[in-house]
Amino acid sequence: MTHVAIIGAGAIGQALAHILDGNKENRLAMFDKDATKVTRAALPLPEVVRDAEVIFMCVPSWAMRDALVEMKTHARKEAIIVSLAKGLESAHKKTMDQLLTECLPLHRIALLGGPMLASEFISGLSGVGCLATEYSEVAERIRRLFSGTLLSLETTLDVRGVALSGVLKNIYALGIGIAQGISWGNNQKGWYVREALAEMATIVEQLGGNRETAYSLAGVGDLVATGFSGFSRNSRSGEEIAHTGICNIQSEGCASLPFLLHLLPGDRSVFPILHGLERIIVDGKDAKEIFTKLIR
Repeated sequence: MTHVAIIGAGAIGQALAHILDGNKENRLAMFDKDATKVTRAALPLPEVVRDAEVIFMCVPSWAMRDALVEMKTHARKEAIIVSLAKGLESAHKKTMDQLLTECLPLHRIALLGGPMLASEFISGLSGVGCLATEYSEVAERIRRLFSGTLLSLETTLDVRGVALSGVLKNIYALGIGIAQGISWGNNQKGWYVREALAEMATIVEQLGGNRETAYSLAGVGDLVATGFSGFSRNSRSGEEIAHTGICNIQSEGCASLPFLLHLLPGDRSVFPILHGLERIIVDGKDAKEIFTKLIR
């Protein structure tokens, strides 16, 4: 048996538990500050992580630092830490790979990215995720956890590229939601996806990842799944912005956009799509007007 802890009982945490239950060699425990979200025995955090060999962090980027600091005081130093968050920490503008390395310097870490819509796993649909880690033994250990389950895994050494691709796909998925909100057709959306992907690849490379990772499951695969799903917060955020000019849905894309802009060197207008999203989401410009200018 492998002792597995899941921190965060939101949609992705519940979906991950549902997936891992498919392998009877996994022994699961779950923790959330809101104990009413936990669908199995609600235990205190120390009991959940004390014996865990693998700990999945299923909390949003804005809550990740606090969750890591609280969790690490109870976790074994041998425990593998896997983050599913796809955003930037607001306080220090750090990607999840940087944040985990800073908070947990003695632990082996991994990121789990790619198209992983919680609602589809809960309804029994399978999928393929992207596991990024520098440790071959960690990759093999995590792959065994998912043996025979709804989730298959591809692996990569490009932890930095997967972290950045996760941030970027959420931001650019906002644009697909905006396109839906202003009644763009599929021809126009096809153009948008091509342009967005080219910008994503360049940004990943500029910020230290491998350009090719933007064309992997962690990049284009996740962008398509997130942008075109009616269950995605980022896509729904984009639609709301197109309709009202504001967004009341808390999403990783909206939260990360302002911080990503500060990380980019030089003139941001060299990325027309990203600059257009900035003008709409940060500056409050009219979405239809900006997108019409972009495609022309």
